[in-house]
Amino acid sequence: MPSELNIQHKSQRSIRMKLKMNRAACKRARIRKARRLNEFDYIRLDDLDVIATLGVGGFGRVELVQYMYDKTQTFALKCLKKQHIVDTQQQEHVYSEKNIMIACRSPFISRYNTL
Repeated sequence: MPSELNIQHKSQRSIRMKLKMNRAACKRARIRKARRLNEFDYIRLDDLDVIATLGVGGFGRVELVQYMYDKTQTFALKCLKKQHIVDTQQQEHVYSEKNIMIACRSPFISRYNTL
């Protein structure tokens, strides 16, 4: 009988330990996610110089921009015409595209949250 209690006690202690570890892992994951989402928070739109237009589409254009304080940092910036998006009722598509881009994990996609 005492050995059963001892096993049960160890089992409960093991479960509590796993819960603590899971909570800590979840917290670390949230911190990592916040860091990824805020990867370029220090960059403001005013800090970017337009170098060239890379492409033009139905809703706007994509421009090559450079961070003015560090010329080695260049980005492709998608500029959308908000009025055209609203007029054609494409808001949900724009939000979906944004969420897909944020969910992507690639060194070629920056997570800069503007909406």
